[in-house]
Amino acid sequence: MASSQLELAHPKKLVTAEDVENGKPDPACYQLGAKLLGLQQSSSSIVVFEDAPAGVRSGKAAGFTVVALFTTHKLEQVIEAGADYIVQDMRSVTISSWDKTTGVAQISIANALV
Repeated sequence: MASSQLELAHPKKLVTAEDVENGKPDPACYQLGAKLLGLQQSSSSIVVFEDAPAGVRSGKAAGFTVVALFTTHKLEQVIEAGADYIVQDMRSVTISSWDKTTGVAQISIANALV
């Protein structure tokens, strides 16, 4: 089934492993993403959602806030990686406001594990 049939968003900017020299936990992928989007690279207002310790470390090394999903690794591993928030899954994260003009969203996190 094509993504257009599911009405999924088509990202205008996408960073893949081939776009950076080093993979996670190197922060290059997140830094490149921020650059492509025209965002301040060390802005704590950028939020990364990750499910792997290497990804958590990558987001933190880039200077971003990291919400870790406790879905694929042991809780201790995710805690050790340094996530700002840890949630069971994305049901704990909601967009509480969205400014279409600026593209700025505010999120709410419920039932955080840490």
